[in-house]
Amino acid sequence: MARIPRHRRLVLPLLCLLFQGATSLLFAIFVRYNHETDAALWHWGNHSNVDNEFYFRYPSFQDVHVMVFVGFGFLMVFLQR
Repeated sequence: MARIPRHRRLVLPLLCLLFQGATSLLFAIFVRYNHETDAALWHWGNHSNVDNEFYFRYPSFQDVHVMVFVGFGFLMVFLQR
């Protein structure tokens, strides 16, 4: 196997790091939370926990996770070979 020069081995990781940094910077500059979902602004409004959509959607989110873990458990139990 031929040896690859050191500068060629460093190009891809540095390029990936630069791309990740640029993406993070652009995300931080251009993305804004909606007023309803921004945790910093939630206490300024006259909202109750009933108005929060999180409490409406969380049970279905939790049910899906339970189904995944139970299904994975059954898979591990019955596929021992």
